[in-house]
Amino acid sequence: MWRKWEFLNPRPFACKTNTLPLRHFPMYAIMTLNQNLFIPAKLLNNQLKSTLIAQLITLTEGLPFGNVGSIIMIINIDNQKLYGKILPGFSSVLFKVNFQAVVLKIFKGEIIDAIVKNITSFGIFASAGILNIFISNKFISQDLISQQSQTLFNFKNSTINIKKNDIIRCKILNLKYNTGSIQAIGCIDDKYLGKL
Repeated sequence: MWRKWEFLNPRPFACKTNTLPLRHFPMYAIMTLNQNLFIPAKLLNNQLKSTLIAQLITLTEGLPFGNVGSIIMIINIDNQKLYGKILPGFSSVLFKVNFQAVVLKIFKGEIIDAIVKNITSFGIFASAGILNIFISNKFISQDLISQQSQTLFNFKNSTINIKKNDIIRCKILNLKYNTGSIQAIGCIDDKYLGKL
């Protein structure tokens, strides 16, 4: 599905003591990908190139692309290899389009910042762009007490609380790629995690 990674701002592999661990791979990368596009025969005219670009952007930008990650933006399209293939029995032409895109790739164990969208009796729902994160009560610090009447979490012996639209730092425990979004299970029961 992809041919190469070009890393944006690669980070070192070592980490200092008493700090958050640094990532081995950057969160954003430029990748060379390809996509098959089916163009109906009625759109085979002198504006075919702009039709291909529009359909490519519609099908890929802002959406997960297999297990590669989420395509943020298409930055280059290979115009020299835009040859169509007529498929017997179909009224469409198949184009295999090669392109470069900025891709958001999230890994298990990564620590990211997210915005709290909802708090329920089951836990916290947060989002970081296309990534939807659920933090179960099991993975919330024992110092936090849930108050259902106000839908917030309060710290014991403190006035600090987590409520809707707060920014939290969480660790990704598991990922699931869906058609229109990426879902994750997160944790804020660790050092340096929680409300920012």
